[in-house]
Amino acid sequence: GVEFRYAVGSTPLCGPSRATLLTGQYSHNHGVTGNNLREFDPSDTLATRLQDVGYHTMLVGKAGNGIEDEAPRRSDVARLAQGFDHYDVIWKRPVKFQGQFYGYSMWTREGVLWKGYQPQDHSTYVVGQRLADHIREAPTDQPLFAIASLNSGHDPNTPFRWHEDAEACARVASYRAPSFNERNVSDKPAYIRELPRLGRSSFDLRSRCEEFLGVEATLRRVRGALRETGRLRNTLFVFTADNGYLMGDHRMPGVGDKWWPHSIPVPFYVLWPEELGHERRVVREPISTVDLPVTICALAGCTLQDADGLDITPLLRGEASE
Repeated sequence: GVEFRYAVGSTPLCGPSRATLLTGQYSHNHGVTGNNLREFDPSDTLATRLQDVGYHTMLVGKAGNGIEDEAPRRSDVARLAQGFDHYDVIWKRPVKFQGQFYGYSMWTREGVLWKGYQPQDHSTYVVGQRLADHIREAPTDQPLFAIASLNSGHDPNTPFRWHEDAEACARVASYRAPSFNERNVSDKPAYIRELPRLGRSSFDLRSRCEEFLGVEATLRRVRGALRETGRLRNTLFVFTADNGYLMGDHRMPGVGDKWWPHSIPVPFYVLWPEELGHERRVVREPISTVDLPVTICALAGCTLQDADGLDITPLLRGEASE
């Protein structure tokens, strides 16, 4: 498929970035400037526009931040579910990081499900299972739009239990780039020079590797459902993230330090066998996640009003010079 080598997240924070992925607007225009989705207006989004042109839509997994600090009210989630035929969202518990992977509620249109601490309750596993079920049950005469929104990559980096100590990750080296925990920061801005050195020698990547084996398993499950229903070849896959993450670069610890340039780059891969084939191609033209909803809408035959993003279809198809 196509790798966009220089993709960035327009705002490197979960809430604003996820609102951007649904609106094609920068955070100062869609109004979500922090991790609080109460500020988000879901009445006119990529999902509602796709529904208008006949798509069967679904979001499974993490919706955003900022409403999980209280018991879920059906009215709260029903408001956010506008535009989605299926809206199965993970409702974390109020203890920080608890409920990312185990011990969480999942709100669905059919009711609230409680997921505990068994291996099959891992949120990444559940997202793949439910999304695959929705794909199999979807109307055969409608095209599909689906978001698999995973917590993988987020603290506390918890892999499937059957992927713990996986041999595939045994040789993954810890992260210690030249910028990691710099000793001499005299050439850096004052806010960096004032930071103390970190009390660690590196960042462990092995647990993250084990965690992403679960992402691959989820993808296989979804691809299997698409293959069974005859949709696989003409499905456009997009793999990206809401923001990057600092791992001790320039002494910055990571958690709470997303608002700096090192947190802006995100992975961005596109696979569309029917239109693009399978040959690997790298695009070096800079793009942003703000462009993604505009592009999807253009391909599907709809338009996002007041969007800030650009249609990158010419880059995707190799029809524009970089």
